[in-house]
Amino acid sequence: MTVDTDVLILINQLDDNDIDVRQAAKRVLINIGEPATEQLIEAMYALRGKRCWEAASILSQIGTPAARQALSKMLVSPNIMVSQIAASAVARWGMTDTLLAALPETHGMVQLKIVDGLEKIADPRAVAPLRVLLHTTESPALRSASIQALGVLGGPELIPDIEPYVDDADHHVRKRANAALERLHSLLNLSDTA
Repeated sequence: MTVDTDVLILINQLDDNDIDVRQAAKRVLINIGEPATEQLIEAMYALRGKRCWEAASILSQIGTPAARQALSKMLVSPNIMVSQIAASAVARWGMTDTLLAALPETHGMVQLKIVDGLEKIADPRAVAPLRVLLHTTESPALRSASIQALGVLGGPELIPDIEPYVDDADHHVRKRANAALERLHSLLNLSDTA
């Protein structure tokens, strides 16, 4: 058998109902690495069965340039599970521009992953898009995540953006707003004493 044939057999095993079979196939494919990338990308793009998100997971660990490019495209996939895997990987790789471009185009569940990733990357370019998201989303989860990220990434200039949310109907949003405001006010007090 050739490597290509072996890879196809392993990719088919990614759709097996037995998790042990899937996990064994994943380990081997990760060890194969770059030679398996093209076929894994095809399996991911096909969006069929378990194999598409298992392939995305493997590609996120392989991390070759081709894998990074393919996962970047999948941020806006109709398969939310694949998109979430892609968002976590792209964030781990620090690809801020890619995350920011996808943010308004993705499903809310994927936006949550992107917001979390942007917070961890801590790139100040994320502040303006997160402000927009905060004020336009109807999702309490996204409001809460945006406030959390803005509280970490921003400065006192964000206080007026966050203050209205201390009275939000959702208790998670209120909690995050209060925590973010506490941090931002402490920064303001530090700059006043300097």
